Amino acid sequence: MLDRILDLARIQNKILSFNEVLRKQYFDYLIHEFGALFTFHSNRIEGTNKTLTLNDIRKILNNTYDFKRVKDKDKKKRDK
Repeated sequence: MLDRILDLARIQNKILSFNEVLRKQYFDYLIHEFGALFTFHSNRIEGTNKTLTLNDIRKILNNTYDFKRVKDKDKKKRDK
């Protein structure tokens, strides 16, 4: 546990060494990544979506997912 705390302290010091623009970009990345991971795992826990990958979730949240290319191959699996 102490090792994890020391790792976090090292990461924090590294982030603090970034210039202001890079620091903002990194925190924006962390917020987006947290949102994607939270959404992905929430859907998995609820069982509402077993076909979307983490990368699919990222694309949906970034509005870059191509819904026209979606094929409903796993409809039977989801209806169970």
